[in-house]
Parts: sequence; C-alpha cells; structure tokens
Amino acid sequence: YTPMNEKRKVPIGSTVIDFAFCLHKGLGEHMVGALVNGKKVPLHTKLKPGDVVEIIKGEYPKPEVQFNWILYCETRVAKRAIYKIIKARMDELLDKINKLESRDQP
Repeated sequence: YTPMNEKRKVPIGSTVIDFAFCLHKGLGEHMVGALVNGKKVPLHTKLKPGDVVEIIKGEYPKPEVQFNWILYCETRVAKRAIYKIIKARMDELLDKINKLESRDQP
C-alpha cells in the first residue's frame, strides 16, 4: 500500500526498489530512502503483503540510482529501468573521456 492507502501489487519477493519503480520510473530514479510501516528501512528490504511503503525522494535533478540496486530488485520493470540509467551514465562518462582524450592529442 502507498501512504494514501492505494493498493499496489508487486510480485512476491519484491523489494522497496521494485515498489518505487512500479509506482513511477521517476520516483524510482530519485529515491534516496524508504519507510515501510513507518520505519526507515534499507532499499533492498523485501516487502510482505499489507506493508505500507513510503518512498523518500531526493531533490537532485539527476537520477540517484546506485549500480548495486540491480542486484536487489526482482521485477523486470525495475531491472530494465536501472539498466537504462546505468547505461546512460556509462555512455556519458565515455563521451567525457573521449572528449578529454581528443583534446589532449596534438
């Protein structure tokens, strides 16, 4: 359930990470923490039926996704979203490296 008492179904074994991406990709991207049944929990916490989950969103414009999140999620939706974010970051870093290398060459 969400704090607004909206019921959301996630597969058995899903984590807080899965729940956030199930609600909205943007919420998952900017998640910095979570409360389950009013208590702060690690993002890899597995959810049980009836848990009330509140996602704490960061204020930064760039995604907060950590590379290891992909190890803690169960749903395809979350894994794909995390993979895309990580890939975009890697592409961005490679572009920066290539620009630096081309600038340093005579």
